[in-house]
Amino acid sequence: MASNSAHQLAITTHRSSAMLAKVYGHPNVEALAMSLPSAATCLDVGAGASPLGVDVATLRPDIEWHNVDYSYFAPAILDEVSQNAPSNVRHIPGDATQPILPRNEYDAVFSYWLLQHLSAHDDMPARAVAANVYQSARSDASIQIGPATQGIRSIRTLMSDLPAASFSKAQAVDEQSFVDAVVTATRLEPLPRMIVDAADHVATPLFGTSRFIVKQDDKAHIVHMNTGEYVPVKSLAGALSVASLVLGITAEMAKQAVSNAFDR
Repeated sequence: MASNSAHQLAITTHRSSAMLAKVYGHPNVEALAMSLPSAATCLDVGAGASPLGVDVATLRPDIEWHNVDYSYFAPAILDEVSQNAPSNVRHIPGDATQPILPRNEYDAVFSYWLLQHLSAHDDMPARAVAANVYQSARSDASIQIGPATQGIRSIRTLMSDLPAASFSKAQAVDEQSFVDAVVTATRLEPLPRMIVDAADHVATPLFGTSRFIVKQDDKAHIVHMNTGEYVPVKSLAGALSVASLVLGITAEMAKQAVSNAFDR
C-alpha cells in the first residue's frame, strides 16, 4: 500500500487533551504546557481532531503550535478543528510521509496512534514519518511518539491509554538508528496489526469520511449509513452502522488471512 493511501485511510480521532497530557508524562494539560521552553515551536504529527494543541497554545501564547494531519484536506474536518483556535495554532493539511516539514524547526514533537496506522500494512510509511520527524526536530528537541506498543498482544491493553515513548535526536547515532528505534517501539504485534489494517481499509470508504465517530453532548455518535448524518451509537441506526463496520472488518481480516496463506 502506498504511503498516501495509508494516510487517506487512517481514522481521524478526537482524543482529549487531558488523556494526551497523561500519555506524554504529565498530570494535566497545564503541566505539559509549562514544560515547554519559552517561545517554543511545537509539532503534533497526525493530530486529528484532538484539542491538545489549541488548549496548550491558549495557555502559552508565547509558543507556536503546528498540527499536521492528512484529514485536514477535508474542508469539514479542517473547519471543525480550526474553531476557537488561537492565532498561535496552525492546522496544516499534509501527508507527513512526504518532505513537507521544515528542517531543524521544532523544539517539541508529539504524535499518538499515527505510526501504528501507517505501519499496519508495511513499515515504509511509518519509517518515512519518523525520518521527517528526525529532520524537522532541533538537536535538543523533546520527541514523544506513542503509544509504545512493542510486544503488547492484548487488544484490551492496546485500547487503554498506553504511554508514549521518548526519543532523542541528539542521542541517536544517526537518522537510520532513530527511525529504527521509533518504528520498533510503535509497531503492533501481528493480530492487532491485522485488525488496524482491516479497520482502516473498511471504515473510511464505508462511511465516506475518516471522521466517522464524534462526541456530541459527551455521547458517541457515528455516521448514519444512509443519510450521512451523525446519530447516537446507542440507537437503532447507530447500532446498524456499528454492525456494518464490524462485519466489514471481519470480512477484510478473513480476506487478508486467505491472501497471506496463499503468499506463503
